Amino acid sequence: MDEMDGKLITLLRRNSRESISNLANLLNLSRLTVRNRIKKLIDSNVIESFTIKLNDTVQKQPIKAMMLINLEGARADNIIHILNKTPEIIGIYSTSGRWDAIIMLEADGLAQFDVILREISSIKGMLRTETSIMLASRMKIRI
Repeated sequence: MDEMDGKLITLLRRNSRESISNLANLLNLSRLTVRNRIKKLIDSNVIESFTIKLNDTVQKQPIKAMMLINLEGARADNIIHILNKTPEIIGIYSTSGRWDAIIMLEADGLAQFDVILREISSIKGMLRTETSIMLASRMKIRI
């Protein structure tokens, strides 16, 4: 996989239904080259599948949030074990700096979100948390 494959994957992540012609124009490549690169990425299992994203009017968007946490050192492993069993937690990342970890959360609504925040905060050994709800993506396509 080279830099051009990376650019192609970035474009396909934004819209996996993008036409070969448009991808070729965006990448300044021929349609045949783009088609061959996609086939190579699929054949080598770099691309495992294509997916869809439903319009917001069709699918209710979950509430997504990032929670920064500080843990009591002796209980850290047990806390992480408990957090890994929580279905609303979609990611746990250790960090450097002021916070011990970042938790990525998804909830179906504010009521569920409130419950999960209270449950996480009440875990014995959870010293401090700070939560930010993700409002809108501001990511631009980088080629």
